[in-house]
Amino acid sequence: MSFLRNLKVKSKLLLILIVFTVVAITISWRGLSTSSLLNSEITDIISTNVPRIEFANQITIALMSMQRVEKNAILAETEEETKKYIDRFEEYDKRFDAMAKELSAVASKEGKEFLQRCIDSKNKYAKIANEIFDLTLAKNNSEAILLSQTKGREEVDNCEKLLNQLVMMN
Repeated sequence: MSFLRNLKVKSKLLLILIVFTVVAITISWRGLSTSSLLNSEITDIISTNVPRIEFANQITIALMSMQRVEKNAILAETEEETKKYIDRFEEYDKRFDAMAKELSAVASKEGKEFLQRCIDSKNKYAKIANEIFDLTLAKNNSEAILLSQTKGREEVDNCEKLLNQLVMMN
């Protein structure tokens, strides 16, 4: 302590400045190294979660489009319009399958199980939709509507629920 008492004010101020500078540099270096680690963790999270969410959203859009086209086929006034909607249903079905393949590539093992169950529900829905289209072409819209509102809606809801569970997984 006598060493510090013997120093001039200028030297004491310089010593305090040096100590604070060393402390500031140490804190800054520690913060930057932690920031770099945090950045790499965030990048890892984003690189897996964002594509999974995007593909799941695209699958949901395709599924909702399939359902909308199915409803429009029932409401179509001519057989020609109905067939046009059936063709569009098949396009959305293919889009669903393509997005499901993309999602499968980025999903975890458990996520792939949810996805497969969703695909199974969609395939059941596609079979039901084909029955609906047959009923519509046979001018039996009341049965087509009933089938759409019961079994068809049930499979679509199930697939949506499974996709939501897949998206919520970490």
